[in-house]
Amino acid sequence: MNIILLSQGSALTIYHRMLSRLRRELSLKSIGLFAADQHYFETYTRHHPELLAPDIKLLAEWDLLRKSEHTRINHTQLEMFDARFGNPHIWSTLIADRRIWLGANAKYTQDYTPRFTDRRMLQFVQHTVTEINRFIDEIQPDYILGFNMVTAVEYLFYLIAKQRRIPYGQLKNAKIENYVTLLPDPLAVSDWLKKEETVPTPALYRYAQTYLAAAQRKQSTYEGHIMLKPPGLDAIINTTVAHKFARAAIFEIIRRQRYSYDTQSGGLAPFWHYNVKKPLRAVRQQRYLTKQYISPTELPHTPYIFFPLHTEPEIATAVYAPYHQNQIEVIRNIAQSIPITWQVIVKDHPRSLGLRTTRYYRKLLDIPNVRLINPYIPSYDVIEHCRAVVTITGWVGFEAVVSQKPVVTLSECSFNALPDTMVVKNHCYRELPEDISRAMRGYSYDETALLRHISTILRLSYPINIYSEVLKKPGRHRTLSDTINTADLDGLATYLANHIRHTRPPLVHRT
Repeated sequence: MNIILLSQGSALTIYHRMLSRLRRELSLKSIGLFAADQHYFETYTRHHPELLAPDIKLLAEWDLLRKSEHTRINHTQLEMFDARFGNPHIWSTLIADRRIWLGANAKYTQDYTPRFTDRRMLQFVQHTVTEINRFIDEIQPDYILGFNMVTAVEYLFYLIAKQRRIPYGQLKNAKIENYVTLLPDPLAVSDWLKKEETVPTPALYRYAQTYLAAAQRKQSTYEGHIMLKPPGLDAIINTTVAHKFARAAIFEIIRRQRYSYDTQSGGLAPFWHYNVKKPLRAVRQQRYLTKQYISPTELPHTPYIFFPLHTEPEIATAVYAPYHQNQIEVIRNIAQSIPITWQVIVKDHPRSLGLRTTRYYRKLLDIPNVRLINPYIPSYDVIEHCRAVVTITGWVGFEAVVSQKPVVTLSECSFNALPDTMVVKNHCYRELPEDISRAMRGYSYDETALLRHISTILRLSYPINIYSEVLKKPGRHRTLSDTINTADLDGLATYLANHIRHTRPPLVHRT
């Protein structure tokens, strides 16, 4: 069997640590590897040169960027690529990648000026589609495996695999405890879950009941969830700042000389934004917004729709909801779609304070029936008194489902698989007033359907602490267990191999 692995940054670690097991279980002959983040790749492979073995062929994003600069634009060829591989057009792949579609500092602050010109984007797409097809012809993959589709190249691989009928899977956090799921189509998850739903085994059903009971007691979260505290000046006033600055300055020099085609983060810009600008702005914003926030004590006496604001940029909007990225206008449309005496309560993502400008929040507050609430108040506390939740793709929508509240979604979510008496999917803003009304008027809590939905996700998934233990990302929630190894990459490799061979994976659940 032949396989192509799609990686960005530290995802390379996951593939490397699973590779021996995957080789044995799938009898791999030829391996293709797409890699983004040149600095990480070169640093990692210096310590693990086996990733440069002759049977592993590399397609590097930095090479695609460098070589595409000299591509002569062929509009006929681009139109053919658009018609053949588009979803419905290839623009979606560029919009998904903040490093191309947005500004160089988009990860740290609102920066909407694209890094690439229109011409440069066309060069990149034309060259990259050609190279991906050449790479696929060389490797002849029986399967293409990805992990979080966050780069334009990974998105193009997905579209091309779909058109060429090559089996594809994307490993993604299921957001139920520490389960991860291999999705055959990341843009059609709810349809897949509906198709896969079966009567669960008694053991799995009991585990789903245990999870649901904990969630309804507001005692559940998912592995990898970022744990944040209210803003302070700790990032500026601490003993490590000088050391961080020195490292950032040295890397800035190296990056300019060696990594000019590497669009990943690094150097002085992230140091400045994360350690100086963001904390200072966050403190100022919190002081200003504290006077504007609705008090939690007012919630029981206020008729309101709850809208959780997404952080930007992120995969939830860039990939799964590209037409809802202007969240000010999303909120304005919601505010225009509710009864005249109601309000929209907006809770920002705690991670976003200091990333957006204060002007952004003022624009939200300019909408007459919109109020903000402190982002550090638990979402469950805001859900408790709301009439309904409207979300783009946020997991707060699922928290509302388990809290027995009506939900309206604006884009693709896994919990769209639930009956429309619990979750209503909106397809256009013209229908939003009726969809919100229908969600509340026709609401009926169906615990059996919810437990079957949770059981289906558990049956199709594997428990592992990807972010907190495998990738060792700081400040992430970690799921504890006395019965399983929560960093078992051999087990994850077996789970993936079973899926790739089109056999049902072994049932994995905690007792």
